[in-house]
Amino acid sequence: MVERTVVESIIAELDSEDKNRSLCAELPQKASITTEDGASFKVRLYPNEVWAARQEALLQEIQAEVKTPRLAGRLDRYLVFEHMDVEPVQIDERESEVHIGRFLGRLAMYKDESMTAEELDVEFRDWLNVLARVGFLPKRLRLSMIDRYEELRPVDAHICMDYWDAMPHNFGWHRDEFVLLDEKHLRYSFDGVGLVKPSILLDEKEFGSVLKGYEEIASSEFYRRSYAFLRFYYWVAALYFYALRDMDGVKHIPANPRLRSYRLGLMREAGFGLFRRAFEEFLFSVLHPWDSIIFYVNHMLEPLSWFNVLRRATSGIMDAEGYET
Repeated sequence: MVERTVVESIIAELDSEDKNRSLCAELPQKASITTEDGASFKVRLYPNEVWAARQEALLQEIQAEVKTPRLAGRLDRYLVFEHMDVEPVQIDERESEVHIGRFLGRLAMYKDESMTAEELDVEFRDWLNVLARVGFLPKRLRLSMIDRYEELRPVDAHICMDYWDAMPHNFGWHRDEFVLLDEKHLRYSFDGVGLVKPSILLDEKEFGSVLKGYEEIASSEFYRRSYAFLRFYYWVAALYFYALRDMDGVKHIPANPRLRSYRLGLMREAGFGLFRRAFEEFLFSVLHPWDSIIFYVNHMLEPLSWFNVLRRATSGIMDAEGYET
């Protein structure tokens, strides 16, 4: 760690340049800064000091197993990292998918015995309340979502450290070491949630490599038998964090095909038939006309790519090989 005075001077310079004026108050944001002596830093601004302290503790917990940019220090709700030169991670190069899986597998070895599944249940209900408040999931759907969640959640739900955006853009190569670049997605949660996003957005071969790397270190048994629950949980979590942006007036959900497909998937999982889902989609389009135009234009311009995103996001349990059935 560098001296506190250095961290304070970095943050003071950031404030003086007013780079954080437009930052969303509900989500972590970052800025880069170079000091007068030429040293470069990344500064992460968290919504509150508790969140920043939690991420600092998670980083310290995994530092023996996971390579990250060096944490220079924390001041209140700011985390300051020293700059690290990295090469971007590319799919199908240097076994990147396997390394992502190994990273998730190492995290799965960290347990928090003090956290209970009931705490995560309460958090899940809070997420639904926010989604109802911003109008993305109408209040009339909330109870159906809670009922389905309770039906799906295994009684032996495992809790471990996880990473909720395990995609190549969040990693890099530094002197042949695989490096985690974005710490804000670290958290304790249900075992295997971090595998859900790659299972949706990567193709079968790529995700098979992720799962292979994961199973070199940790068991995927809970993930495989609880995939329907983990996917349902991830859908709501993803929508919640984007809804926080919507609460600050930056609209991301209505025109986003992937997020909108999650919404349709949630309604299907909650037992809504085709006509009910179509009716809810019609109402949503009326409430968000411009965003819906963008959404449907995307479908017309790139029907195959967006169709595949929607199909993978709303279909199939994983079979024994980790692929969708």
